[in-house]
Amino acid sequence: MNTIVRNLIINTGKTFLFCLSAIFLLISCEKELKIRPDDFPPMLVLNGVVEQDSIFCINVSRTASLNETVMLRDLFVTDANVSLYDGDNFLETMQHDSLGFYSSTNTAQWGHKYSIKVEKGDYPVAVANLDFSNAPNFEVSNFTFERHDSTYTYDTTSSRNEILLHEFFVYYDLKLSDNGEENNFYSFIAMTQIQEIMFWNYGSEDEYIELNELNYGDAGVYFEDWSYWDKYNEQHYGGYSFGSETYGFGAIDDKLFNGQEIIFDFYTFFRTSEIETFSLSVKSYPEGLIKYFETCELYYDVYDNPYVEPVNIYSNVENGIGFVCGIPSSKIVFDLE
Repeated sequence: MNTIVRNLIINTGKTFLFCLSAIFLLISCEKELKIRPDDFPPMLVLNGVVEQDSIFCINVSRTASLNETVMLRDLFVTDANVSLYDGDNFLETMQHDSLGFYSSTNTAQWGHKYSIKVEKGDYPVAVANLDFSNAPNFEVSNFTFERHDSTYTYDTTSSRNEILLHEFFVYYDLKLSDNGEENNFYSFIAMTQIQEIMFWNYGSEDEYIELNELNYGDAGVYFEDWSYWDKYNEQHYGGYSFGSETYGFGAIDDKLFNGQEIIFDFYTFFRTSEIETFSLSVKSYPEGLIKYFETCELYYDVYDNPYVEPVNIYSNVENGIGFVCGIPSSKIVFDLE
């Protein structure tokens, strides 16, 4: 047998072994999945986050079957019976607004536990629970402020004007007592009348400034000693969008507290043309809300990746799918006059 024939036989044998190995590999990777309709029963989907002292509003949609091709708008449920309860007491039937959103005329009150029951046709009755019974426990001490009055000129489309702006530096110590039985997250909010400088044409002959409109909003809470930021940043949680609102932004992890008390040295700076009250609030985000956002991140990280195990998004709705919770808060109001 000459060398050419021998090499041809050897190469043919290698090719055959490679093809045979590939066939076995493909066969070994095949797995038959038997999917029954009962494995994915139709269910209602409830989503919503309700803050204390806000009206109740949730979104209702439905799941789609495996062989159903639909647009997102087709999944919104507009004809459900949505009932709001305070404990066992019926409060009202929530009304549909648009795109599956149902709203109430009642506001969430501190110290109460609510439930929302959603009924539609042959779907299982879905129930969401919202707990406002555990408001954050905090105190404020060493509350002081500095006020500086300045007169600015500013231009409008029709004339030049002057305005007296009050600049405030507000200093305070905030002591937060953590509930050791809950694994929640906290954020701090300072609300007051605010009017900021948007544009300042400084140093020219035609010097002027532009101001935004006076509004009641968050003036920001900052560490008086920024060296503390590195310490707390390790337990700091990022911002998450839920609908049109943002939750968890600036929230501090419960791991930092572990059932203890911590004192924060804070300050707030703002400008205003009208002096009113200054309020400090602490919001408490339930652990479930953080789990929801964490699993959403994991879900989208592995989306369309066939080589990893899929992730289930955290849900807390009884007899349904989705996530609904309440965000309790506590507030202290101060007079700046």
